[in-house]
Amino acid sequence: VSSIFFLSGRHQLALILSLSAYTILSLMAATSFNFMVKKLGSKWKFLHRFLYLAATFVLFHAFLIGSHFTNPKNTLPKLVMALAGLYILLEIGATLKRALANKDTLKKWQKFAYVIGAFVIIISTVFFSNKAFNQKPFDPHARHRQGYSQNYSVNYNSNPQVIKPNQDTEFTFDVVDKRTNKNVTRFNIVQEKLMHVVILSKDLSYYDHIHPDLIGEGKFKVTTKFPKEGTYNLYVEYSPPDFSENISIIQIKTENAPQDEIARLQSEPFTKVFNQDYKITLTPQEDLKVTESTDFTYKVEDSITGLPVTVLEPYLGAYGHLSVVSEDGQTYSHVHPLDIPSSPEERGGPTVSFNTFFQKPGFYKLFAQFKINEEVFVTDFTVTVR
Repeated sequence: VSSIFFLSGRHQLALILSLSAYTILSLMAATSFNFMVKKLGSKWKFLHRFLYLAATFVLFHAFLIGSHFTNPKNTLPKLVMALAGLYILLEIGATLKRALANKDTLKKWQKFAYVIGAFVIIISTVFFSNKAFNQKPFDPHARHRQGYSQNYSVNYNSNPQVIKPNQDTEFTFDVVDKRTNKNVTRFNIVQEKLMHVVILSKDLSYYDHIHPDLIGEGKFKVTTKFPKEGTYNLYVEYSPPDFSENISIIQIKTENAPQDEIARLQSEPFTKVFNQDYKITLTPQEDLKVTESTDFTYKVEDSITGLPVTVLEPYLGAYGHLSVVSEDGQTYSHVHPLDIPSSPEERGGPTVSFNTFFQKPGFYKLFAQFKINEEVFVTDFTVTVR
């Protein structure tokens, strides 16, 4: 419950609206019996007119909170759409039944209007549902196309200040709002965490994904190690109250870091074995172009038997996490899969699909994380964008 206070005002308002709608609908459900209708009398109709207020609250809640239905073709969106359609049909049927049974007050043209209105609603529902089911998946990271917010920066301190390879180094981070020059103290939760830090060596040979803990007053702390001498980019991901999934880049150097680190990426096979047990095949679109929406599909198979792996476990609320970084390290995005587990117990695979875009041509390294048998492993592939 205390985590609610760390949410933005927008999401707090969304929760208040949903709670209000839930309260209204609960009261309506509790008074929908004949006994309560007779007991309340004229007050019953007054109470049930609050349905329109509840529906308005639900609508605003949906707009404020957003949706994880990134792919309308998935099972959960289809189920929700089907239930919504069923409720609409039941409401239409009940309304028509009352209208046609009311022989005294309704004229023929009014009854005809009821029938035509119901017919229009049914046809419209079928049309828009069919359109939703057959449209392309939404780009869950379309916001990234607009760039990240320049209103925030991240300060850090390391202990020890001189960073050495294979030595525990404690980092503290502060997110600063440049408009007020004050630390941000409230954050939205993104993929089950308040802050993600992806660590990439400048030559793109090392990858790590860690999660600092909030220790109070907007300060985050985490301890990590760097495997070798060199330069590392820290991609700090966080969600301040007025901007979702912002990223700040911090560059650190270890003691005796070389001066000529270059990634030197080149084309490579799209099938590799990782963690000794899993054969991963990456299937990108045939022609990767700048600024165009691009799909990537990972297929996970047992490296010995060749059988498809269907026991992918949710990791931070998703079946995988994809970090896309340019050869120079200056362009980065963190992408989530199109398919989202409905519960921590649900398993996925053998395929996981991502959708992203590229800001400029060149070589890109794709680091994807998957979790099997409580173990998270990292895959890496190189793609060329024209």
